[in-house]
Amino acid sequence: MQVRGFQTQSDVDQSIELRKYVFHSQYTAQKAKDYRCLLNMGQGIGAFDNDELKGQLINLPLTVNFYGQSLKAVGINHVGVYPEARGRGIATQLVRQSLMEAHRLGQVVAILQPFAPSFYRQFGYELYTQRLHYEIPVERYPNFPIDRVYTVARKQPSELTGDQIDAIQALYTQEVHQTHGMPFRDAPWWQRQAAQYPDLNYALLYLHSSVVAYLSYRKVDTTIEVVDLIAAENHWRQQLLGFLAAHQSNVFKIVGMSTTAKALSFDFDDPRIEQHIYQDTMARIVDIPAFFQFWLSAFPIQQSIQFSVKDESAPWNSGTYTLSAQGVDYTTEVTQELVSPQTLAAIFLSFLTTAQLDKLFDATQNRCVHDLIALTGGKQIAHFITEF
Repeated sequence: MQVRGFQTQSDVDQSIELRKYVFHSQYTAQKAKDYRCLLNMGQGIGAFDNDELKGQLINLPLTVNFYGQSLKAVGINHVGVYPEARGRGIATQLVRQSLMEAHRLGQVVAILQPFAPSFYRQFGYELYTQRLHYEIPVERYPNFPIDRVYTVARKQPSELTGDQIDAIQALYTQEVHQTHGMPFRDAPWWQRQAAQYPDLNYALLYLHSSVVAYLSYRKVDTTIEVVDLIAAENHWRQQLLGFLAAHQSNVFKIVGMSTTAKALSFDFDDPRIEQHIYQDTMARIVDIPAFFQFWLSAFPIQQSIQFSVKDESAPWNSGTYTLSAQGVDYTTEVTQELVSPQTLAAIFLSFLTTAQLDKLFDATQNRCVHDLIALTGGKQIAHFITEF
């Protein structure tokens, strides 16, 4: 079995056939366009037996806001193996090759939405964020007063002017700069959104002649699905929610995805909306020395902490680390108490608070883990809702 990147058109064609067979969603014309967009954006990695594709995944390049810093990451998606080839360690080889390629490209963190969390935990992944799927029935639509200083322009993508597109993208980028865990969108990612949501509508909130906030959404029968709600000020958010509520005669439910990092319905007249928590996103550290450089830039320390890591899935991380006010010192020798890559992911990437981490790891019995958990007092939940 040879595990390698896609190299030929035959590799891509075989990937499309695997996508049709292995994944549950129907391969419609729209899905085909979206999938080809993903293949163009990312790096396909396949397991080949005499050039016949048996399993695959795609590494997508990401850049996320990591406590005010731009951090390169990889989004791993479309992991699939034909049923007759399962049980041969193909998925394991693919995941390890994926991490190797991410490291080669300088990507510091890997993010995925797993089919089985227990499978990925053995490779150092841990739960990353808590996504919220919300539903607002018509009887609980927000009732915010409409401020006539603002106007809303409703647009389909084909109706947007160049200036309006520039404003949308600039507002999104400004929101990312203010929101930990949120991914930036470059030109390929905006193209991907268009392929993923071909029936998108936009509501642009104007103050005089300037777009100050926007909403993107899909209207499907009597339901509105919110995709982006970008508003730097709460008053602007309320105006956009008021625009959605104005659909109450023909739209009976508003749905969307957020995270527990955002106060969704706190200021509604009736905040008792239905919210389902999805713990379906996992992450791990690809490059431990680089990661802690980012962490210490965001959260400087005065004391010195030493620990060792043995990382079978990403062996370049194995060694001993010293964290101090001077930064990160790394040696390849393992001389200190071992901390697993999964534990590091739980401590520094998961949504768990310091108190929750202390209880989970019984930190009073483990000095090294206790000291690492003590570094997370300023940790925030990552607002990552991107669908691969």
